[in-house]
Amino acid sequence: MPAVVLLGLLLVVGCGGAASHNLGVVAAAQAGGEDVGINRKVIETVHLELRVDSVDGVAGKLPVAVTMAKGYVADSHVMQSFHTGEWTVRIPNEELPRFLDIVKSWGVVLSQRASAEDVTEQFIDVTARLSAKRVEEERLLQLLKEATGTLADVLAVEQQLQRVRQEIEQAQGRIDYLEHATTFATVHLRAQELFGVSWSDGQPLTAQVGTTFRSSVNMLMLLGRGLILIAAALIPWMIVTSIPLTVMVRWIRRRPRKVSSVGTR
Repeated sequence: MPAVVLLGLLLVVGCGGAASHNLGVVAAAQAGGEDVGINRKVIETVHLELRVDSVDGVAGKLPVAVTMAKGYVADSHVMQSFHTGEWTVRIPNEELPRFLDIVKSWGVVLSQRASAEDVTEQFIDVTARLSAKRVEEERLLQLLKEATGTLADVLAVEQQLQRVRQEIEQAQGRIDYLEHATTFATVHLRAQELFGVSWSDGQPLTAQVGTTFRSSVNMLMLLGRGLILIAAALIPWMIVTSIPLTVMVRWIRRRPRKVSSVGTR
């Protein structure tokens, strides 16, 4: 085997062993309760559903609250016909509690669910692999610089170098994603109004009964309106399709039936 290729293979094995050693050291330190100087990496996600007086009001106030929290709106979808709005916002972790308090003051909280995914081990693993790949890249560059073998040997080293650089880009991209995902919490906000009727926990029973009755009537009217619109949309199609269908049925009925001659001689 050519000397350059052999050195390259030994280099790959050596760097892989270095990465495993780094991970082993970190794992052992964590198991022993030692501080390895790496903060916990946690991806926080919150699902919040509100009953509000006005979805348009929420749509107007949300960008201001997000800007104050130094976050951004990742996705927005307001459905006027259903009196509903859905937003996905990214908020810095340290600003999340204050932001949630502001948003919850806009209506009645129907549901709230929070989850936290610890990706510290994944972050340590990718970081160690990236460090090992950078060392491997430096050694391959040095090996390529000092190469005295054949053209095939040089091309083999360059091919390994290209592979290592692709792995470095992938690892760096993963680290960047984890850094961003653990710095900004994700809030999925859903706001729905009760057909324009204000909602308050402090209403007396009679007022709540009236509110519920009016809401039911509004829903029934919307359903009836929808059925009328569907019927109006189908009538022209029924008229157009009924003519060829009628002709086809009459043609089938008028066709002479063939009498079977089997068994008659």
